[in-house]
Amino acid sequence: MRNHKILHLLLADETGVLAFEWVLLAVILSVGIIGGMAVFRDTTVLKFGDVSNAAVHLDQSCSGSCLTHDYVDTAGTVTAE
Repeated sequence: MRNHKILHLLLADETGVLAFEWVLLAVILSVGIIGGMAVFRDTTVLKFGDVSNAAVHLDQSCSGSCLTHDYVDTAGTVTAE
């Protein structure tokens, strides 16, 4: 009978419940923040890779002839700028 009473007291005890909830909340938030930071790092690295790839493949072979544009004005004459 005494063991049954002690078991009932242990099951009814709620003194550590609030602390456990705070620890559980902190663990869940920490895992979420760490996962979010990892995703942010990966996307940032990919974006910098895209920018560097675009800079490497940038065509800089423009000479003086590509800087002038021929256009036809309203009178029908071709002029160069």
